[in-house]
Amino acid sequence: MFSIVTALDKSRVLRLVAIKMLSSANTLDSLLMIFVVGMGILSAFLVNDTIALIGIPLIVYISRQVGIRPLMLLIALAFGISVGSTMTPIGNPQNLLIAIQSEISLPFTTFIIHLTIPTLINLFLTYFILRIYFKKDLMLSNTTGYIKENNISQNIAPALFKQELRSSSIIENPRLAKISSAILLLTIAGFIVSEFLHFLHIANVGLSIIALLGAAALYLVSGSDRKDILRRVDYSVLVFFAAMFVVTSALWSSGAISLIMSHIPVPNPNNIFQSNAVISAVSILLSQILSNVPFVASYIIL
Repeated sequence: MFSIVTALDKSRVLRLVAIKMLSSANTLDSLLMIFVVGMGILSAFLVNDTIALIGIPLIVYISRQVGIRPLMLLIALAFGISVGSTMTPIGNPQNLLIAIQSEISLPFTTFIIHLTIPTLINLFLTYFILRIYFKKDLMLSNTTGYIKENNISQNIAPALFKQELRSSSIIENPRLAKISSAILLLTIAGFIVSEFLHFLHIANVGLSIIALLGAAALYLVSGSDRKDILRRVDYSVLVFFAAMFVVTSALWSSGAISLIMSHIPVPNPNNIFQSNAVISAVSILLSQILSNVPFVASYIIL
């Protein structure tokens, strides 16, 4: 999935999508909503790490143009992609671990059916909470040149600014853009089709195999771009997760995690409220220490 998304980024398809979304914002308020809700939905299908890497330069650029602190939009992006990526098994690595190791039947379909509505609700709740928290930032008027008649909300995307955004979003590699977009859609379709085949007891092809086939097809047909795509993949994220898995494995082997968990209530399958409360509390606490992916890997074993 990192390879496919890297190809989308290299051809500037992702930047084009983000720019189109952002150019429709006329106020700081609507811009905040786009970063929370829009980027959140994108992260559900394009991996939240990638959307973060794309969103940060856009935030820096927009903040300089408008003359606002980037903090508000950076936090909006962090919350948006964290919440939005929970909607699918491919939105973030921990979801993929849950989908694979827990042996959920039809994981992609199951995630979509059960998590789409809660995710959308939480995205809009996050937007309203941040809107209250950053009320002073949203009320800025005299610090920039973009002021509406009501002198309360700002027009952060005037005609000139929108034109500049559009001019910077031209696809640089149309061939790669078409190939990567098609492969992304085919890969997502493959996730769904594979689950129907599994449901009908025709074939059992896992999400990892489908993603691997998509990446293989990309490298097969991308021609001279394949080396650059391979080079641009964000290996630092993969190395970070691998290192955290090593640390978590050491903690598990030493008995440290078992010792910690012995002092924490065990989820009761017969009591959904107690289970949700325990899992939520433990997840919030330990994922800050172990990182969320290694934590999920360890907690699934329990």
